Amino acid sequence: MSLVRAAANALARGISGPLPKYFNAEEVHRILEAISDDKESHLIVHFLWKTGVRASEAIQVRLGDIDPYNKTLRVVTLKKSRRKKRGPRAVREHERIIPIQDDLLAEILTWSREKDLEYHGLLFPFTRSTLFRRVRKACHKAGFKDERAHPHTFRHSYAVHLLKNRVPVTVVQALLGHSSIENTAIYLAIVQSEATEMVRRVEW
Repeated sequence: MSLVRAAANALARGISGPLPKYFNAEEVHRILEAISDDKESHLIVHFLWKTGVRASEAIQVRLGDIDPYNKTLRVVTLKKSRRKKRGPRAVREHERIIPIQDDLLAEILTWSREKDLEYHGLLFPFTRSTLFRRVRKACHKAGFKDERAHPHTFRHSYAVHLLKNRVPVTVVQALLGHSSIENTAIYLAIVQSEATEMVRRVEW
């Protein structure tokens, strides 16, 4: 079965549970504008928005993972392989390459020069809980004090934004690092539901 067909089947079966919450592009820009005077927080939000990485992945990114010539980010995730028998599961590395936009690349390089980061230096040298607090504070400053004030919301926002701009679901799956197309299909459901609502508002 093709990946596209698998996604279609996932939608046909319906998505159980609530759909992920996300910010649209205008809302993200409002957040970035609200924290324009805080360079570190601005970079954090900008980075999450335009890479779609998990919080646990973001705090592991090193300057050397940024390729300024090819304009890409290398993300390494440690995943535990499934085993039927009891006992510790083997850990394997999963790597993916994410294209990054010129403005984000410029901000990363400027930040690295200001902080005098070395090749193996962490881009965000703090814990995941600190990342959570910084993102929550940034969202609150822009007036978004609901449940979306969370790093993972920007991962959802990234996926929805790509799909709205006609990036194939299989490409979005690869960029997010989803092992199953069904995990990505939930974002198709969001885009589909919005399109349906738009059609309903059309005057005939």
